[in-house]
Amino acid sequence: MVAFIAAGWAGSAQAETEALATMIIEGSAGVPGELSLSLQQSSAPAADAGDWLRRINGIEAVRMGGHGLELVIRGQQGNAVNILVNGGFVFGGCPNRMDTPTAYAPLHSFDHVMDNTSLRDAPMMKMRSPTESDTLTWKSMVVQQLADSDLRFGVNVLQNERDARIINDTADKVAFLSWPDVTTRQFGVFAELDHYLGERTTLSGGLRLDYSEASADAADQASDTGVVAADLYRREYGVAGELDHKAWLAGGFLRGEQRLNDTDTLYASLSRAERDADATERYFAKGDWVGNPGLDPEVHHQLEVGIERRLANGGVEVVAFADRVDDYIFRDTVDGVSVCRNIDATLNGVELSGDLRWAHHRETRGQLSWVRGDNLDDGGALADIAPLRGQLSQFHVREVWEAGLTARFSDAQDRLGPDEVALGLCGAGC
Repeated sequence: MVAFIAAGWAGSAQAETEALATMIIEGSAGVPGELSLSLQQSSAPAADAGDWLRRINGIEAVRMGGHGLELVIRGQQGNAVNILVNGGFVFGGCPNRMDTPTAYAPLHSFDHVMDNTSLRDAPMMKMRSPTESDTLTWKSMVVQQLADSDLRFGVNVLQNERDARIINDTADKVAFLSWPDVTTRQFGVFAELDHYLGERTTLSGGLRLDYSEASADAADQASDTGVVAADLYRREYGVAGELDHKAWLAGGFLRGEQRLNDTDTLYASLSRAERDADATERYFAKGDWVGNPGLDPEVHHQLEVGIERRLANGGVEVVAFADRVDDYIFRDTVDGVSVCRNIDATLNGVELSGDLRWAHHRETRGQLSWVRGDNLDDGGALADIAPLRGQLSQFHVREVWEAGLTARFSDAQDRLGPDEVALGLCGAGC
């Protein structure tokens, strides 16, 4: 805020001051712990949102289809990662997530058809799988700024309706009701508070409570070939009777941030979060792939500690995290059938990133990340966990443009989940 300006006059023995009108400068302050980026900060064009986001340290990607990239953030993927487009949740139309949410434009209703004839020579048995996924999201939030605090509270609703069938076009029959008219709903309330203890210390906390429910209205209907989804659930899990699901999900977090001096900032957070199974994990029904209506919600307990040093010509940041997951939803293969079950698991990792402007127009940037996922029930590794990997870039930077070269590297991954095969760097997410 500018209140006055001083001017010295040549040949005068005194300085004079001139009072100006008060200037009010308004802007939005960032939420502590939140990373906000824009496309203008990208050093190169990206094919889609997934391709752009995986350039951030700690975010990996697995190629699921011709262009879709499934994000993996600190070992978590699928619907364990909330992806919003223009403020709304997006659920694709493919049960195997070949049409990942990051590949979509901001639409929330999709007609997806997968077959074995359009892009290849027609086999003896022509199969087709039309699917529908309709999503409704609504969120209302109130932000209140107090003297030394920012308070946010609100409600949100998420509903997704999915229906899919697998059709044998050769016999002109519906073989499976793979998403048997599945509906998932979640109603939530939340409150968050950021409290500022002077200029160098910020304490944040929040609570969240959700009511989650799911149903498969066509689970007892037979396909043209006589297959009933409820019979598949009973065969694999012994689940019979009521297939509807209801659960309360509770979560919360505490975070502290301390500026140690003008260059160093230390932060730490502790959180608890619950995630319910999605439509595929709970209700998918196909002969060799069967969801589990009896799944319990995942419960995550995560600790994160980091320190950042920011200088005039560069900076460095180191982050370590540990996540203990009770009832982790684990996809496995038993007697040739893909199934889902709850296990206990841990996810631990370290991330290192830095940049250095060592000449007027030259800047070096680097990042390194490592994650380890462990199955505590059976031993061994969790699936889709990237090995130690990183990148090193050299840029020539101008005011409105930059050009550079990036070298990416990755260690070999010798800790594989069920049915995984090591494919090298590109197989993990090119």
